[in-house]
Amino acid sequence: MTMMNNNMIDDMNPIIKTIADDLKIYQLKNETKASFEARIIYSAIAQHIKAASNDASIYEQITSEGASIIHTKKRCRDILEQLLLCAPDCKEWFGVENNCDFIIDTVYSRLVISGEILKNQDRYNVSAPVKKYMINDCVCYYRGIATSFSNKKASGLSLIENTTTENNVAITDLLPVSSERADKYWNNYIKSIRYEELSSTEELELFDADMKSSKLYTCWNYDSLPKGVSLARKSLYQNGYCYYIIKMSGGNAYYHLVEDYYKETNEHFRFRYALRHLHNNPVKARFSKCGDMIKLHLDTRLPNSEMAFLLLISWPERNITDELFFIFSEVYWDTIKNVLENLHIELMEI
Repeated sequence: MTMMNNNMIDDMNPIIKTIADDLKIYQLKNETKASFEARIIYSAIAQHIKAASNDASIYEQITSEGASIIHTKKRCRDILEQLLLCAPDCKEWFGVENNCDFIIDTVYSRLVISGEILKNQDRYNVSAPVKKYMINDCVCYYRGIATSFSNKKASGLSLIENTTTENNVAITDLLPVSSERADKYWNNYIKSIRYEELSSTEELELFDADMKSSKLYTCWNYDSLPKGVSLARKSLYQNGYCYYIIKMSGGNAYYHLVEDYYKETNEHFRFRYALRHLHNNPVKARFSKCGDMIKLHLDTRLPNSEMAFLLLISWPERNITDELFFIFSEVYWDTIKNVLENLHIELMEI
């Protein structure tokens, strides 16, 4: 790992330094002070949210459902405000235009999606029970509230801990991602749907799986119909796009309107990754090793299930809303590589 230099230690607020020491977060090579402090506060506020979800306000009765969501967020907003006063340089990472409510809502929603926070009756929430998921033979992802950090360290919103495999389950049992490779997922889908004849391709954009760009947002055109089966989209103006499967057969075009689920969960990205692979034109991503951390640079976001896991175990690199550049502990690297390989993403070390 890359340790802080003495000048950084002298210049850092003692409260922020103590949190960094507790969570074992260290400054990376060439990392700015603002970025380093932002990572510390980002991880710290996640632990505060988990703890606050299990207590109660003096104004509210303790219930079996846990603390109210309003109380949880308010308590953590007050803490965040004080932490940002201790590290004003990192406000840009959190977004100078974003208030503390936005920051708390962002971290809170990521904890809910990842299963760290459980919601009850849309009003109450509670931290998930403590459970350990083995990442490898000696390190686990620690889910739930930590009463001690002596044997734990942060990686993004998650905690990792040295432990043994006794009575613990593998992290693969937890992953909210498809273990099925994207090409198989695509082939199973297009075999299961019904098609109707397409009367006009006007306003349809066809996904071009032969474009070389790894930015899948740009790989669309109006000019040609697919040779076999492909993905298409039509603009809904302010409501984004609707997606179609287009198939050519006997000189005629046929279509199937992709169900809303695939749009709402960004599963249509899985279709795109599959098509690029099937055209021998896989999407590429870059990574570098920095001490005991990995930096991952994507050109296109992942489907929601993979993104939820990545946002749990990582720090967004450029700002709190970044969905393309990530930093995470190297102990997760084999797991992340498997996730990316199932999407047929080729990794290049830089």
